[in-house]
Amino acid sequence: MDAAAAAAAARAEPLLGGSPPTPRALLSPRARLLALLATSLTVLLSLAAFRAPSAAAAATLPSLLPPPLLDQRLDEEGWPIIDRPTDRPRACWGIVSAGRIAHDFTAAAVGMGACVHAVAAAQLPAARARAAAFAAAFRLPRAYDSYAALAADPNVSMVYVAAVNVAHARLARFFLLHGKHVLLEKPATLTLGAFDELAAIARARRLLLVTNFWTRWFPTMRWARAIVHSGMIGRVVHVAGDMAFQAVRHHDGALDRFFNASLLGGATLDMGSYLCMYASTFLDASLEVEDYALDNWSVQAEGVVEGGVDTETAFLIGHVGGAHAAMGTSLKRASDFAVRVMGTHGMVHILGVAISPLAAEVTVYADASLRTESPRPCCGMPLVSTTSFKSVLPPYPAWTGESEQYPHAMGMVYVAAAFEECMYDPDCTELPELPLEEQRLLVQLAWKVLDRVGVYKGVQGV
Repeated sequence: MDAAAAAAAARAEPLLGGSPPTPRALLSPRARLLALLATSLTVLLSLAAFRAPSAAAAATLPSLLPPPLLDQRLDEEGWPIIDRPTDRPRACWGIVSAGRIAHDFTAAAVGMGACVHAVAAAQLPAARARAAAFAAAFRLPRAYDSYAALAADPNVSMVYVAAVNVAHARLARFFLLHGKHVLLEKPATLTLGAFDELAAIARARRLLLVTNFWTRWFPTMRWARAIVHSGMIGRVVHVAGDMAFQAVRHHDGALDRFFNASLLGGATLDMGSYLCMYASTFLDASLEVEDYALDNWSVQAEGVVEGGVDTETAFLIGHVGGAHAAMGTSLKRASDFAVRVMGTHGMVHILGVAISPLAAEVTVYADASLRTESPRPCCGMPLVSTTSFKSVLPPYPAWTGESEQYPHAMGMVYVAAAFEECMYDPDCTELPELPLEEQRLLVQLAWKVLDRVGVYKGVQGV
């Protein structure tokens, strides 16, 4: 053990609470068989829910397709099945910060049997005590009160950065330079320059850098994307979404992640980032290739600014292909957190909470381009079919004594599994669900929204 590792071990809190339960046999033949059966059952249930068109309607819509298969392998309880080497120990996570979202991610990771080796809390009040309590709850071997100690721990291969927004770029850079793969809570960075620096380090060192838009890995999101790409709803024309809540102000304004500009608070960097992700997901979905060139995207926005942060923002994102998105986000009002993707003759409705979606529905109408006369009564096309999709999350690990901090938090298992599985593949340097170029586009779209609203102008390096 080198000097840095020895110092890190010396500073670690002892393991509190014993060892976690034995991980599930994620690669057992029984688990694989049950996963295949579960996937087949999902498809059969979707097909059963599919309302077949009448003969007349079918004649006007010959391209109608059944619900697509999912490319996700889950066991009987809904846990992802990971392909990993059996000739060496499992790679281990380190958790950067001990806040609420870090609790949820860690619960998901330990629940699916991942190795979570350590947590570090350096900037929170009573950091050492909080790190120790966190480690005790999740039965982690190590708790640190400095990020340097976590970075020096040779047992940690990958980190989940869950600190406040303003620290994301700095901490991601720090851990990449220490050779750790980084799953970075969104927003990755505020500025394009900061993101480009992170991406350059990751590429040069062949390390994973993934912004945690965990939505992308949910079975419901995979289903919705497959529906849209199948052409079932025609060409995508419009996307509409709203994500808002009435935020509670922290008693200490210096620690208020929602309303403190020095922490990069505000509605856009909180929920608006997800809406930018939805725009990027679907506005170019009818094209043969995904488009990450910012010159092909336009942004308009207006908002209310209080204390240097946007508390209410409405924005439009357009793509050169002709599709547009109308989005709203706020820290001052209620919302259904739903997203709708509208095509020429159909719509996918991603039911709230669309950040972590468990249900969606596709509605298909007759295609007017195949008709020569308007329907009666005028003027909407007749309904052809409605298909629904629902998924069930794996259970929260009760032995932790914790509970979910955010809705559907156990959905973190999907991105955690994809990230870990990619780590074991020497040819996998990016997750295909969210490549670096798209992460870069999302930074630019959010920055344009903020620029139009008039916040964070002139800020650099974060």
